[in-house]
Amino acid sequence: MRAQLDPPLGKVLAPYGRIRRQRNDGDYLQEQPATPEDVHQDLPLCQSIVDDTEKMLGQMPTY
Repeated sequence: MRAQLDPPLGKVLAPYGRIRRQRNDGDYLQEQPATPEDVHQDLPLCQSIVDDTEKMLGQMPTY
């Protein structure tokens, strides 16, 4: 994903890797689940990823 979207979306996509790892860690009992505070902090970052990626979809060639 980064190879195709960075630039121009590198700064917007930067939190994606951490958020994805944290979400995956929540699937395993030995890992601490995300807290409500984590979700509230990450929600605007996730929304930016979705919003900016939607803008790019029609402008990108097939990778």
